[in-house]
Amino acid sequence: MGGSDKEELAEVAKIAEDMGYDEININLGCPSKKVQKNMFGACLMKEPDLVAECINSMVNSCKIPVTAKTRIGFDDTEEFDYLNNLYNKMKSAGCRLLYYMLEKLSYWNVSKAKFKYSKIKLSNGL
Repeated sequence: MGGSDKEELAEVAKIAEDMGYDEININLGCPSKKVQKNMFGACLMKEPDLVAECINSMVNSCKIPVTAKTRIGFDDTEEFDYLNNLYNKMKSAGCRLLYYMLEKLSYWNVSKAKFKYSKIKLSNGL
């Protein structure tokens, strides 16, 4: 799902749970200008506190796992400290699993990354 309004995201997460979904995934990876104009997708990586608030609202509205799909970097930002802060905020907010798309990331950086996440999946964006 995509969005940046925590109340709307919480409502949709509860609806998804009621419809029988076993996981709800927030999209923090879409680079489309149309998507970003509406304040969701990859542009949310620039708003760690907002992302954490949205995830926390979703987690508190349902019992199914809340996960996120994101990139490891945006624009020219690939610094470990910035991204580690973002991902730790997501984890603290209750995000259960991160799906990383490999765009904006070298394989060398993947092997060097020491994100303190128990579950990480690498994806080619599909």
